[in-house]
This record gives sequence, structure tokens and C-alpha cells, in this order.
Amino acid sequence: MLGRPGQGAVILAPANDTLGLAEGIETALSAILLLDIPVWATLGNERLAHIAIPDTVTRLILLPDNDRGGRIGAAKATDAYAMPGRTIEVLWPPQGFNDWNDALRAGGKGVGDWMRQAA
Repeated sequence: MLGRPGQGAVILAPANDTLGLAEGIETALSAILLLDIPVWATLGNERLAHIAIPDTVTRLILLPDNDRGGRIGAAKATDAYAMPGRTIEVLWPPQGFNDWNDALRAGGKGVGDWMRQAA
């Protein structure tokens, strides 16, 4: 990436009352397909807490990678985006996968379990 991204993200789908944030573009696209929610790519775990989120988003779903950087980024983002009327969820990839792209490439294995729990 050239230049400073500021509070920008790669907007892959328009936000509505729900928005997901993922680290990379591939992971964000995979989460859109698997979870059927709009997702933006932050371009790194260190940027999960630095994106300008529309005030209209009342449900923010953080989709960090399942690694140390993802855990740190998710913790910072949870604090950064807290506001009255907004719920923040951290949704980890299914067990055994590093990110949502890995889960998609494995045929969505384990995603159905998450969908049943979230319903």
C-alpha cells in the first residue's frame, strides 16, 4: 500500500445496521460469502481499531485472524468502537482455521456450527 490509509478500509459491500471488519481482502470476501453480512477489509490486524465506522452501524462483527496479532487487534477494536446502542461481537474462524478464507477453501467446514449458535 502506498501512502497512509488513515481511517479508510476496502469497502467490499455497503454497511447497513450490521458491518463486519476483517484483516485482509480475501478474508473479508470469504466472510461475505460464508456469513452473508457486509464486510470491509482493514488491511492488517493493527488497523482493526482505526477504521471510520458509520454511526448507523449498530452491530459490529470483528473477524480477526486466529493468531496473536488478531487477538490484540480485536481487543483494541472492541474498546475503540464501543458506543451506546452498538453491540460488538468477535467472531473467530471455525476451529482449526487461521482465517475465514481458510474456512471457505475447506468448503465452509465448521461454519454451520457457528450459524446455529448465532441464531
